[in-house]
Amino acid sequence: KMALNLAAPGDRKDSHDQLWITYPRPKPYKATSLEVDINIKPEFFAGGGFENLGEKSTSIAGTQTPWLFTSYAKGFKKCTLPLLGEKDEPATYTVRLYFAASGKSAERKLDIKLQDKTVAEGVTVTDKATIQEFKDIAVEKDLTIELVPTVENPTTEQQPLLNAIEVIRTSGDS
Repeated sequence: KMALNLAAPGDRKDSHDQLWITYPRPKPYKATSLEVDINIKPEFFAGGGFENLGEKSTSIAGTQTPWLFTSYAKGFKKCTLPLLGEKDEPATYTVRLYFAASGKSAERKLDIKLQDKTVAEGVTVTDKATIQEFKDIAVEKDLTIELVPTVENPTTEQQPLLNAIEVIRTSGDS
């Protein structure tokens, strides 16, 4: 299981004891700090990047974990999660993508691709927290996630954003 909270100020557990790892990883303050090297190779539209609004200054409806939705990758295009090693057998996964357009952002409409296949079309991202779940996603090594805006040449307010990614292995040798 892997759970990434994009642009979060630090790692945090939810009420189900799931550890959400922040990405990008902060530089450890000292040798005893938790150091996890993860590279999801994020790609962004022009002007995109990681942003954190802070949970105390931002209100998110529709969730018991609002802190998952107060940081995000704005202008998100694509990322590649390394899930399996060279000698691992292929496996299937459940993939959950977490969305909420915090603040005064316009509605964003997007299509979702996993492993270069469209798995959802016309998804609307608003200021309410939503989770898109996809089961039985086959992975041989890496998982590719791509968000495609439904408008050509999207403005900054129309570009996709993504708050968090959760990946759960459902089959294959463990």
